[in-house]
Amino acid sequence: MMILLLFTLTGCRGAEAPHERYRRDYRDLTAYSGEAKVTADYGDKVYQYCVTIDGDAKGGQIQVTEPESIAGTGYRWEKGSGTATYDDLTLATGHISGDGLSPADAMPVLLEALASGREIAAEEQELNGKQVLFLELGNPNHPEEVSRVQVWLDQTSGALCRGEILWQDKTVITVDFTAFSYTAQQSEIEG
Repeated sequence: MMILLLFTLTGCRGAEAPHERYRRDYRDLTAYSGEAKVTADYGDKVYQYCVTIDGDAKGGQIQVTEPESIAGTGYRWEKGSGTATYDDLTLATGHISGDGLSPADAMPVLLEALASGREIAAEEQELNGKQVLFLELGNPNHPEEVSRVQVWLDQTSGALCRGEILWQDKTVITVDFTAFSYTAQQSEIEG
């Protein structure tokens, strides 16, 4: 009977689920780049931006490519702080926090949630006619009842396809990736 119980317990351990491997990749992230459309919903107004994104394990940057009126505006961050830029001007913005969540905060929040957010849900879904992995994660910066993060990852590569940041059960920032690739420890992944 004891041998059967041990066999049953060890037999229950299967191969690692793809989303677990991809989350480990994001914990071991060394570099990333992409392009995305960002939608910020402030309740009374909705703004849309097209951006380029790139960075490494220490931080990153985004640069607005559209709308033309603010093209060239950028944001650079390192763990815990960020700087807004425009042309040759640089302005310190202080610490990134949920109290002042902005579209510039979206990428650091998505990456941090993928690396260390508590998993709430994981399932396969369809996004724009493509099978993807959907994850709902706790925002590591806030209690889950205040803010959560939802991401859709390419099933084959784990590359980000879409990300949403929810504040009090309302989607306030959406990032739709038109391209995304990343490197984690010695592997390069493109989606």
